[in-house]
Amino acid sequence: MRHKKYGFLLGLFGCLGICFPLMGFESHVAIVATVNAAKNNLHCSQAIRIYNSVSTPQTRFYFLVDNSSETKNPFLSALAEARMYPHGFDSARTLIQDVTVEGSGEQLTVQFVDSERLFRIQKFSTAHSLFFVDTLQPVASGQAITFNIHFMVQIPFSRIMADSSVFQDSLRVRFLWYPINVTVEDNHWRLDHAVLTAHYLDKLELITPISFDVAIAGDAVHTFQASGMTHTISTFTNPVKTCAFQLDSGYSVERSNSNTGIIVEVHYPKKTARLRSRARHYAEYATEVLEAYSQKYGPCPVQRVVICDAPQSGIWGMAADGFIFLGNHFFETADSLSSRYFDPLHNYVLAHELAHLWAGVGSTVDFSRENYLSEGLADYMAVDYFESRFGRYRNLLPMATYQYTILTNLLGGYVLPPHSFTLRDLSQYRYCQAVRRGWDQPLVLPFEESQHQVDLVRNYDKGQGFFRMLSAYIGSDSFENGLRDYFLSTRISPG
Repeated sequence: MRHKKYGFLLGLFGCLGICFPLMGFESHVAIVATVNAAKNNLHCSQAIRIYNSVSTPQTRFYFLVDNSSETKNPFLSALAEARMYPHGFDSARTLIQDVTVEGSGEQLTVQFVDSERLFRIQKFSTAHSLFFVDTLQPVASGQAITFNIHFMVQIPFSRIMADSSVFQDSLRVRFLWYPINVTVEDNHWRLDHAVLTAHYLDKLELITPISFDVAIAGDAVHTFQASGMTHTISTFTNPVKTCAFQLDSGYSVERSNSNTGIIVEVHYPKKTARLRSRARHYAEYATEVLEAYSQKYGPCPVQRVVICDAPQSGIWGMAADGFIFLGNHFFETADSLSSRYFDPLHNYVLAHELAHLWAGVGSTVDFSRENYLSEGLADYMAVDYFESRFGRYRNLLPMATYQYTILTNLLGGYVLPPHSFTLRDLSQYRYCQAVRRGWDQPLVLPFEESQHQVDLVRNYDKGQGFFRMLSAYIGSDSFENGLRDYFLSTRISPG
């Protein structure tokens, strides 16, 4: 009966139109990137070896980079733009300089395709994210070709939680800062699916000024110095979607090892002794979470996880392959009287971002149509862990405080019982408000058809509730077995 139940779960996923792994050309990537800190850019050379794993010969190859912030957003108010760019609009772009075929030296013409149908809702800055090259000789099925790509990455000065930004003494990049090949299905390029194709990152060599410390993803990382620069070399064992990193003028590192062999590193500013205690807490807590997730949902896709303080303030997080960015609030409160006040909320957000190593980052998801499989599923995993670790009714905020009294006065008339403000309460409140206002929509919905003012509620809160409902219906043990099978079947793969 147990197997029938989680078989039903996978069957239900299929009925919902969930995207199981699409066929892609297996690719191996090696990159050398030199940081020009004075100009906030990277000068890069990339070798990408692509194996034709479809049944027909190929002469055209598509690639994707993120140039969605290359031009100014014409729909953004001056006030909102000033909040994002304190020194005025600053373009974020990856400039493709040339593409050649290794061996023959054949110079290829880079031709761009408007990516509006890929990014769906965006109506600006869509001209230079999707490009293709045509080869003179076809690449037969089962054969490979290596492209050498030279490109420059310009990173904007921005105070918000963007994928790439420079702020204070930090520089970071996350997804699509280097070209990746586009997914293929049934011999057709999928130019209307927001799917990030996985690849083997054989090597990323990052060359930086000695004055910078580097926090970088990778299962194995080593550094050396030469000619006044620091060389950091990162490699991964399994396929990935990106290699994220952040530079800063001064990091300290706390490390912890899990029982399952995962190394956790927390990179934090060299400021006060209390920051070390906070970093130590996050390292040990993350180790516990990863062990629990590995036991329930299968092995972690990466062998090393980096957690890094980001300079932009706020309680937020962003995940990439083996890398978690945390808003500065996680660390800047270490020296305040309220340092323990926010611990439950910080612990929950970190658990959510770590869940993305399985859901969203570590699995195949079309982020346009089915983002609840990333955010909603990660939220389910985080809430489930949080409640098992701290108790079903553990409050997010301490009771009997001025701030909590305000919250209960504002929210108590809707869903909050006295002295209760739990994760489930918060999620239920947001979703009930959306339903009450007539904004409820199906979970599986193209991004351009969604009510964008409640898109987060649909993907996070309704998504979490949907998975909690399934767990209650078929039983938690069967549901967890089903999730293990789902994560294995949708684990990111290059082919």
